[in-house]
Amino acid sequence: MSPSKLTTRQFTQTEQNEQFDSWLAQQTFPSIDDDHVRESIKAELELTRSMGVEEFTLWAKWHELRERFPGRTVETLWGPENQPVKQEVSDLLDRAEAMIWSTEDPDNYLNLEPELLYVGDTLSVPSIDQPHLIGPV
Repeated sequence: MSPSKLTTRQFTQTEQNEQFDSWLAQQTFPSIDDDHVRESIKAELELTRSMGVEEFTLWAKWHELRERFPGRTVETLWGPENQPVKQEVSDLLDRAEAMIWSTEDPDNYLNLEPELLYVGDTLSVPSIDQPHLIGPV
């Protein structure tokens, strides 16, 4: 049967409600402690309120990376440490950490030396593997 000959059926609001009620009856949801959720949100808001913009951005990105690249706890000479499971992820995170620029003096931005790259008539997105584009690692 060709796609042009297929017909779609419009459901009435009553039919939609019945389908939803049928689906809902088959679902099992975990119980949620409202007080625990409320306290967790309150604690996180208190923590983030005390941070500056730079610190909050770094904290948020750190948590984003932790979610994307989960790790395992390893015992080291300095105590327990959370490390990525894959070595290539660890290397990538080390490279990213080395590229974070932070200033000790507000006038340090004057020492930055921007680099202008001619890319021709087309705009291409450089690869992170090109060391001349990301600086020394």
